Amino acid sequence: MTILKELFKDFEFNNKTEYKIKKVKGIELPKDYLDFMDEHNGGEGKIGENGYAKIYKLEELEQANEDYEISKYFQNYFIFGTDGGEMLLGYNSERKLYYAVDACNIDENEIFYVSESLLEFFKKIDE
Repeated sequence: MTILKELFKDFEFNNKTEYKIKKVKGIELPKDYLDFMDEHNGGEGKIGENGYAKIYKLEELEQANEDYEISKYFQNYFIFGTDGGEMLLGYNSERKLYYAVDACNIDENEIFYVSESLLEFFKKIDE
């Protein structure tokens, strides 16, 4: 079993979609994220033994980023989900890093789970 399948064995994926998007608020979406979403279009559930996430459908990205006013607080960032609690999951297009940040304390100094690839990011969520 691949690492990704093992991490997502208890995760309920959404149905695939024909909806295509390459940018959110002018921010180019990373290839590994788009590949993952092309296959799964997000979902919700456990990641590994210790993690949990709700990954927004592609159709929901623009609205989620507007609702949280991400561009107001962070330049070159977009969010694509939550940890089921207070943490927002996202990507910084300038630094090319995945991150999590507390939705109630939107401060660039409060960023967690930083990694260069989506797979490594999901592994850190499981830690």
